[in-house]
Amino acid sequence: MDGLGNINPAPGVKLSGEYVVSKDFPLVLRADVRRYFGGSNGWIGDLGAYMPMPGSTKKFFWFAGPNVTLADSTYMNSWFGVNQTQAANSKYPQYHASAGFKSVGFGISAVWLFDKHWFATADGAFEQLVGSAGNSPVTHRKANGVADISINYRF
Repeated sequence: MDGLGNINPAPGVKLSGEYVVSKDFPLVLRADVRRYFGGSNGWIGDLGAYMPMPGSTKKFFWFAGPNVTLADSTYMNSWFGVNQTQAANSKYPQYHASAGFKSVGFGISAVWLFDKHWFATADGAFEQLVGSAGNSPVTHRKANGVADISINYRF
């Protein structure tokens, strides 16, 4: 956007984990945290709860459920804040985005197992920006869809 500058691509590290409540009640609790080095230069993480959906097999399974995303103030200000220089160079007022909830949503996650180590994942979600992210003057739409596909190796 004119006057706001760019957020450059940056490498990051992601740590994630899942916990299945029980075989009788296969609720999956998922959490991840990511740290970027450069770019937004901040921390962001997700918490979700997913239930298996009909049609799942041993080689393909999919889940659906709610999720929330939280971020630190460095990340939030990189994406949703407007500092004094940016305000002077743009049409936007100065705005400080606080740490906390970034979005709430509902997602679907699918996993295809190719063999013992290799698998693919596909994730899609509807998310609603909330808090500082939703109230930012640079936010034009609070509701968005997001998707990602990855090929993974399990040790």
